[in-house]
Amino acid sequence: NSTLHITSHAFDEPRGLELVATAAVVLAIHGEANKHHAAVYLGGRDETLGATLGEHLNDAGFNVEKHANPDLQGVSRANICNRGKSGAGVQLELSECLRLQLFPSLDSKGRTAPRKRFYEFVRAVRAGLGLPNPD
Repeated sequence: NSTLHITSHAFDEPRGLELVATAAVVLAIHGEANKHHAAVYLGGRDETLGATLGEHLNDAGFNVEKHANPDLQGVSRANICNRGKSGAGVQLELSECLRLQLFPSLDSKGRTAPRKRFYEFVRAVRAGLGLPNPD
């Protein structure tokens, strides 16, 4: 994945930008390299939606923090999460340690078999977005 990595503020694929520009809400989910600390690093310019998502994730038992690295906080206006109609979106950086709680491994085969914790994450995010959860 790192070979093909494009930073969020350098993403310039025209169809992707066109799609995001029409969205009322943009949520970008990324992977972060910390292997020893399970965390959801919350960022982006939409602080209200971010706070709501953070509350739902915390309530589901996820450790939600602000990343110490400003480049991983999703606040640049050029960041894909901030290129929707409002100019403010939310970015979630999931540490590698956390992602390994969601899947048996991070290779393509491991990501086809989500663990129970993955579904807890999805339910928390959907609730934070005000979307119904299929049960």
